Amino acid sequence: MFSCKNSFMKDVTQLLNGYRECVRNLWNIHFINRTSLTSAWDLFEEYDDICSKLLAALVLDHVDRHTYTKARAYALSPEPLLFFRVVPTPKTGVPINISREKNNSGYWDYPITLVKPGDADMRFIDLFDFDLLGFRDFQYCRVRIVGSKANPDLVGHDALLGCNHVRILFDAKILMPDTGKRKGKRVK
Repeated sequence: MFSCKNSFMKDVTQLLNGYRECVRNLWNIHFINRTSLTSAWDLFEEYDDICSKLLAALVLDHVDRHTYTKARAYALSPEPLLFFRVVPTPKTGVPINISREKNNSGYWDYPITLVKPGDADMRFIDLFDFDLLGFRDFQYCRVRIVGSKANPDLVGHDALLGCNHVRILFDAKILMPDTGKRKGKRVK
């Protein structure tokens, strides 16, 4: 278990790993075979709605943030859940794929390819897989870089890190700003 020196921080990596396993299994066992029976994109939207509900039930309820919802999987510039900090685990660093441009251009080829703990302040957006309609592993954790002393030009870029190489910490001090989006109502 990751030791948090700050009493406002709680390691929620295992909660997110449980959510990852649940949504991965749900798609690969129950949804992937239905893509030929109905519109694949309608099915994907239905699945994404279910994922939002599962994140609320399996993760957000445990940290008293059940009124928040994750960004839609197909959003061009999804908003992160700012109270979830993503930290690389090895001190030597982990591979990272950073979006070419801010507001996510869909290209993950920024020249920086390694991030160490403390290099960047990264916040959780969602799990990520390059294949939206085939077999999905959700190998990556999609984040938004919200701060970096070493590389300030990275702020605002999205990035992908291997789920097995990060810890996700809940910061109880952070409440997300009201942006007029679907907040304050639990998805039912």
